[in-house]
Amino acid sequence: MSSKHFLPNDISSLVTNGLVAALYENENLSILEKERVLFYNKHDESKVALISGGGSGHEPGWYGFVGDSMLSASVQGEVFASPNYRNIQAAEKVVHSQKGTIFLITNYTGDNLYFGMAAQNLINKYGDDKIRILRTTDDVAVSRSNGALVGRRTLSAITLMFKLLGACSDEGYDIDDVYNFGESCNANIASVNAGLDHIHIPTHDKDQDFGKLGPNELELGLGVHNEPGVKKYPTIPTNEELIKMMLKLLLDKNDPERGFFNYEKGDKIVLQLNNLGGCAHIELLAILYEAIKQLKDDYNIEPVRVYHGHFVTSFNAPIFTLTLFNVTKSTSAKFSDEKIFQFLDKPVSVTNWPVTLHSSTEPIDVKSRIITNFKHYDEEETVDDNINALNGSAALVKIDPKLLKAIITTAANNVIAKEPDLTEWDTKMGDGDCGEGLKIGAEAILKALEVDG
Repeated sequence: MSSKHFLPNDISSLVTNGLVAALYENENLSILEKERVLFYNKHDESKVALISGGGSGHEPGWYGFVGDSMLSASVQGEVFASPNYRNIQAAEKVVHSQKGTIFLITNYTGDNLYFGMAAQNLINKYGDDKIRILRTTDDVAVSRSNGALVGRRTLSAITLMFKLLGACSDEGYDIDDVYNFGESCNANIASVNAGLDHIHIPTHDKDQDFGKLGPNELELGLGVHNEPGVKKYPTIPTNEELIKMMLKLLLDKNDPERGFFNYEKGDKIVLQLNNLGGCAHIELLAILYEAIKQLKDDYNIEPVRVYHGHFVTSFNAPIFTLTLFNVTKSTSAKFSDEKIFQFLDKPVSVTNWPVTLHSSTEPIDVKSRIITNFKHYDEEETVDDNINALNGSAALVKIDPKLLKAIITTAANNVIAKEPDLTEWDTKMGDGDCGEGLKIGAEAILKALEVDG
C-alpha cells in the first residue's frame, strides 16, 4: 500500500476544494461551502428528502450520488471523521421536505452520534413523523455474537440503498413507505471485503503503524477504516480460492454466526463489485467473472443486474467489496420485484451511479454473445489455395518432422528461459511486457506441438 498522496499546500483544504471541484462535473449540484454540504439544487420539497454523509476519503461516497432520484444532499466531515450535527441540520434545512426527511447513514459510532443528535433536534422541531434514521448494515464479516450490541458495519451496499430509496421517494411515496421499503432492502443485502493491505491516511505519519500487511498477505473481511477482518492469510489466494471463501461468508446458511442472506433458487439477485480505490480494473473484472461463475455453479444464483466500479472507496486501498442484494425477498404488497427493478433502472442525474445497460428482469445470459469460432481472413483460404499460390514450390521443401519439432521446441524453451532477462531489460527501457509476451507465445507453441504431435 502506497503512503504517497497528491496533496495541496494547505492539507486542511483537501476536502472543501474537492467538493467545490465536484460542482464542475454536474450542474445539478450546489454547495454550502463552510458546512461541506452538497445538495441537489432542483430538489422538490413535496418529496421525501434523503440525506447521507460521513467522513471524507470515501469518494465518490457520498457526494457522487446526490441528484435527481437519489440523495437530496450529502454532508462530509474531515477525513474519516463524521460531520458535526449542525452541518447535518443545515443539510436538512437546504433540502427541507414537507413529507419529511430520512437520514441514510453508515453504522459507525460517529455517524450514529452526530446524525442522531441532529435528528433529535429536528424531531423536537417538526415531530417524529417527519424525521427518520435508517442504517445500512450489510457487512457479514461482523458475526452475530460480535455485532449483538452495535450491529453489523456498513460497506458499499449503502449506495444501492441510495438508488432504491431515491427512486421510491421520487415517485411520491410517503415517508413511512420509503422507510419501510428501506428496512426490507437492508434486511436482504449482504457484503464482504477482501484486501491486500490497510489504508494510509494522508494526514498521518508515514511511519505510523496502520496495520500494514506483509508483502504476500491478504485479509478477508477487513473494514473501510482499517477495522480488523475475519482472517489474515500468509499468501494471497487465487481468485478461485478467494471467491469461494467470500461466497461462503455471504451465503452459508449453516453458519451459526452468520447466515444473514436469505435466498432460494429462482430469486432475482443483484451483484455489486466495489473498488475501494487501489485495485486494477482488469483484476476486478477477473474477480467479477469468477464470482458470477461460482454463484451459478455452487449456489444456483444467476445475477439479474451487475454493477461494477468505484462506489465507496478508502483513498487508494487495494480492497474490493462483493455485495449481493435479493430483490425477490425485498418485495411486499406495495413493492413488487418489477417495481424494484424499475427503481434500480430509473435514470438519474447523479455523477457516479453507473448507467444500467440491461432491460430484462431475467438472469443475465451472455453465452450467445461469446464467439469462440471466429474465422480470420487467412483462415477462409483452403490449404489447396495456399499450395497453388506457391506454384508447387511447397513440394520442394523436405525436412524430417521430428527434427523440425526438436528445433522449434529448443527455440521455444530458450525464449522461456530468457524471460527474466528480457523483462528486466524492457522494464528499464520500456513498459516491461516484452519478456512475458514472448514467454506466452513460446508456451503456446509448445502446447500446440504437444496437442498436434
